[in-house]
Amino acid sequence: METTEWKWKTKDGLEMYSKAWLPAGEARGVVCLVHGVGEHIGRYQPDGEALAKAGYVMAGFDQRGFGQSQGRRGHTPSLEAYFDDIDLFLVEVARRYPGQTRFLYGHSMGGGPGAGLHTAAPSGDRRGHRDWTQPENGA
Repeated sequence: METTEWKWKTKDGLEMYSKAWLPAGEARGVVCLVHGVGEHIGRYQPDGEALAKAGYVMAGFDQRGFGQSQGRRGHTPSLEAYFDDIDLFLVEVARRYPGQTRFLYGHSMGGGPGAGLHTAAPSGDRRGHRDWTQPENGA
């Protein structure tokens, strides 16, 4: 099992930290993790290792104001900012792992925005957000 780390910028310029756990062989899919309140992606090390051992990539990021990501601790300017961050992360995961089935795993605080993004994006209700399940967006 290997890990990889990368950073990316939010729409409002914050630097975000991401990490992925990789299986030894061909991946069976990608689990995209959105962590809970007061957490960071490093807390999910055992999950990442278990999923990699089972043949899956697990990728996640420290949400704004948590872990190694920038931002005022425990604060977001809006729910839309969370949606934007998750959207950018999912598009990057699709770019890094093309052709892989992706699963969205939202824990605690991460479950609300994760579920909202999943249910709103395909309907077109979210202004300017990609439907990350579609081929033109990396599906």
